[in-house]
Amino acid sequence: MNYLAHMYFAGDDPDIIFGNFIADFVKGSDFKKYDKGIAEGILMHRKLDNLIDTDPLTGEVRRLYFEEYRHYSGIIVDMIFDHILAKNWEKFHAQSLEDFSQNKYQKLKGYIELMPPNARLLFNAMTSQNWFEKYASQKGIHKALHMMSKRHKFPLDLGDSESIYIEHLKFIDNNMLSFYEKALQQAAGWLK
Repeated sequence: MNYLAHMYFAGDDPDIIFGNFIADFVKGSDFKKYDKGIAEGILMHRKLDNLIDTDPLTGEVRRLYFEEYRHYSGIIVDMIFDHILAKNWEKFHAQSLEDFSQNKYQKLKGYIELMPPNARLLFNAMTSQNWFEKYASQKGIHKALHMMSKRHKFPLDLGDSESIYIEHLKFIDNNMLSFYEKALQQAAGWLK
């Protein structure tokens, strides 16, 4: 799962939200350098990543992309799952995606001085382009995948993976929605 899903699972605590956001920029045991809530957010992010990486439902989806995209298939699945969450947002959250997005961006903005430099660059791009809301459209997720390829200089354009998603749309959407239900049950105890 990508940033929208991580923000969704993070709840409302600003420290946990921030920890979830910066987790990919905090290596190994460096999470211990942060306050308790931020460290909990970092660890929660890692648990969620492990869950999506090991779940059979997501594995089935990743296999659809693996032949053509190899180790990039996990990145594609993470971003496609954010797309599916965004386009089905009303099934998961009472707050509109627009309000949710602005709320999370605002909470993260309060931590801008604590963000590792690369996380700050990502945050600025995310908020200026309003990624969370753009994930809801097919055009938005295509562009996000394409830009990910350019930013990281991948040898393949991940935006081209859209054809696989369209071909297997019902299967991928159903797997993702089932996965989110399962993940919600598992994650329910993480914030207690």
